[in-house]
Amino acid sequence: MIHAYDKIYLAKAQATLGAMLDFAVCNLNKDISDFYQRFLESRIC
Repeated sequence: MIHAYDKIYLAKAQATLGAMLDFAVCNLNKDISDFYQRFLESRIC
């Protein structure tokens, strides 16, 4: 099976998304559910 990405990028992508959510919730005081929903609806996602 051909994947859209190489497995070596998965850990970095997970860490980056985790850091994004941590920053939004802990530093910007955003609601995690609302922030994540907005992220999913964005073109960045």
